[in-house]
Amino acid sequence: PEKKEPAPRKRRIIGTLSQDDEIKLNAAQTEARLRNYNRAVALMADVIARNPDEYDLRAEFAGILLSAGDARRAIKELEAVIKAAPNVAGYRLLLGDAYMTARQYRAAAEVFMSALEMIGSDARLAERVPEVVIRAARAYALDGDMFRAAYLVDHYLANIKPDDPRAPLAMGAMLLDLDRPYDAL
Repeated sequence: PEKKEPAPRKRRIIGTLSQDDEIKLNAAQTEARLRNYNRAVALMADVIARNPDEYDLRAEFAGILLSAGDARRAIKELEAVIKAAPNVAGYRLLLGDAYMTARQYRAAAEVFMSALEMIGSDARLAERVPEVVIRAARAYALDGDMFRAAYLVDHYLANIKPDDPRAPLAMGAMLLDLDRPYDAL
């Protein structure tokens, strides 16, 4: 007899909200676009209180918290989101960004490296590797680990030619961060 794999856990997606919550979510998104972050945070917190398992919403809430300057709460939200959805690299990138905002560079580097592993093993996301390498290398550089930062740049980005569309402008900034201005030119 064939072994049956357990059914994958259903991923909750935005779409199961009540009409009232949909209206509040739209209002929160509008307030965030208008840079009224405190109002956006209050509206999103209200929606999330009634929909705690909607981790897409919680990740969006974390982004608004970051924009509002509340990295500590954003980190807490994103850590909960990653527990619920450990295989979504985008959530890890958001968490890394939150750690960077909070100046927790080592934690950011570790999260970016875990995202890099996930992205590197998925051919559909291969074009994102340079971006994630730069984020991880920058986090290591700001943490004072220039050796690891330089290794990442050399290991992952050395073979990218200047005319390659994947060659991000941030690479020059990264080399400047690593105190290699001649390479940046």
